[in-house]
Amino acid sequence: MSIEDLPGVGWSLQERLNRKGIYDCKQLQAIPKEILQGDFGVKTGDMLWCYARGIDNRQVQNYQERKSIGAEVNWGVRFNSPSDAHHFLTSLCEEVSGRLQEAFLIGRTLTLKIKKRKEGAREPEKFMGCGSCDNLSKSITLGCATNDAQVMLRVTKQIFASFHLGGFIKCSASYH
Repeated sequence: MSIEDLPGVGWSLQERLNRKGIYDCKQLQAIPKEILQGDFGVKTGDMLWCYARGIDNRQVQNYQERKSIGAEVNWGVRFNSPSDAHHFLTSLCEEVSGRLQEAFLIGRTLTLKIKKRKEGAREPEKFMGCGSCDNLSKSITLGCATNDAQVMLRVTKQIFASFHLGGFIKCSASYH
């Protein structure tokens, strides 16, 4: 099993392990716990030693509190005019508002994520795909939590305008 598949091993820790010639659990198992703890710290060294052997002492939880509710569309969306963008953002805010209301929740932070075709990029090879894009994202935290679609739309339109996209040609958007 590759070390990148272990819980808690992100790109940074993976890079540090790779610099030491460690790419899989078999290689990791060959290293004594004390050396791992010396190289990566007591807690991380212990975690690596245990996970490489299939030992996971974390408590099993059947319920995890939801941290966010969103809606995302990342294929097939093309804005050719400002009205296309307005219509899409309106639909997205209404969807998120409905999901929040169904869960009896309100939220304070709105995040808008946009995929904008890279300058000079060709049409995507995949039908209705994104192709080569720049990912833009911005969040705004409101003073008061809400699940009102109109409030979300007003803020989302401000965020969208702040991207200064110029032309609306061939970009896709998501709201989360």
